[in-house]
Amino acid sequence: MYQLSTTTMFLYIVIAFVISIWYVIRHWNLLKLIVKCIYAYIRCPGRGLELLGMFQDAFPDIFRVRFSIKTVYVLAKPEYYEKVLSSPLAVDKPEVYTLLDQFLGPNIFTAAENLWRQQRRLLNLSFSQKRIDSHSEIFLEEADNLAKELVTHASQKNLDLEGLMRVCFAQATARALFGVKFKVTVEDSRKMDRIFIETARRGVHLFYVPSILMPPMPKAFNKSLSDAIIASKSIIFERRKQLVRNKTLLQDDKPQTERAQKSHMLDYILECPEFTDERAMSEIILFLIAGNETSSATLMYACLLLAMHPDIQEKLYHDVVSICGLDDPITLEKLPKIDYAERIIKETLRLFPSAPIIGRYTQGDLDIGGRVIPKHSTVYLHIVYTHRDPRFWQEPLTFDPDRFLQENASKIYPFSYIPFSYGSRNCIGLRFAMTSIKIALVNLIRKVKVFTDYKSVEDVKLKAHFLLRPRDGWKLRFEARN
Repeated sequence: MYQLSTTTMFLYIVIAFVISIWYVIRHWNLLKLIVKCIYAYIRCPGRGLELLGMFQDAFPDIFRVRFSIKTVYVLAKPEYYEKVLSSPLAVDKPEVYTLLDQFLGPNIFTAAENLWRQQRRLLNLSFSQKRIDSHSEIFLEEADNLAKELVTHASQKNLDLEGLMRVCFAQATARALFGVKFKVTVEDSRKMDRIFIETARRGVHLFYVPSILMPPMPKAFNKSLSDAIIASKSIIFERRKQLVRNKTLLQDDKPQTERAQKSHMLDYILECPEFTDERAMSEIILFLIAGNETSSATLMYACLLLAMHPDIQEKLYHDVVSICGLDDPITLEKLPKIDYAERIIKETLRLFPSAPIIGRYTQGDLDIGGRVIPKHSTVYLHIVYTHRDPRFWQEPLTFDPDRFLQENASKIYPFSYIPFSYGSRNCIGLRFAMTSIKIALVNLIRKVKVFTDYKSVEDVKLKAHFLLRPRDGWKLRFEARN
């Protein structure tokens, strides 16, 4: 048997030592960053989004991470966003999203490309601006109920403000999209939130734990999901009863003029033979959760920013009162005149986009301009980072609704602002969300003043599951206006 001499062995050890030293010196900053992030994450797991930002600071445009056999690319360059979101090779969602399929069944949010295109064509009919405007009375009524609740309970300690706002948007979603007046409680809204949170947690674990080794979902999650399924069944049953009673359930052979008479998304779903009741239920649960979670969070962040900036809050208040009066109804005709409210919402979505990161899965090698992302890669677009990047935004952490004045729109760096994603698979409910949030904000600010313990945007530390949340809570207070 061949044996190495002492001299040769020593030489190999020296070579290995030199290579190790060279590697450490060359990658010293990266190794330091990795150790710092691991230590910080162990001390506070809720800092995951902040730690991702630290990596992005080191690699501002793109970086790659390997998890076992999985390769993940994290992008923060607007030009890369355009390439990814415009490409037919990056329409599918990554594995973390498809976990919702396991619990809810196929839905428009997570469906693979072929099924998604079929669903999108059908559901698009319910999200035109004309159709959304036809639901404005629903939005106004639910927003008015929310404002009254906040005025009534303004002085109450430990008030679940986010729960009340989720109730407002969930009930508006049920009435506008499903045609059913569905009573939602604050506890119901918490259960919906739990479904999202627990699914997102499992999605994060998938990066380093094989699916087969995953523990079962918590009992609270299973109970929340079971309640959501029961609720969706009752919505379908109630809407079918209404359609039969009103003789408006359309048959496939009816003319297109009659088809246009349907006014709710659920009507299209129930008429379509491809949609089983199970698929209809998954869409109902998804829209109930997504509709209230994203819109309520945006409204809460808007209130937070207005509380930090009393001058902007009072300017909006006077704008609303000058157009709508103190007690007159806020009508659809008056709403476009309150353009300041819309600018506030857009600037809120810049600083606090509902989905801070969105993902895609590549079906082929994707050239993003100077780099190629290989087939079968997971790509994440770090939207909240780009929305706050000083390369694209002057004083990025300053709350300035006038960034979105018409004369300033041309100054916005292309693809540096995409709160509702972009391309064919952008958010189907963006007009629905903007209209309902604007109505709620205008109604709210006319009835209450908003206060917070936060002093600046920098003070609001963030965490994320699918959606963006303040790590230390909302710290909001409301006071009824005289």
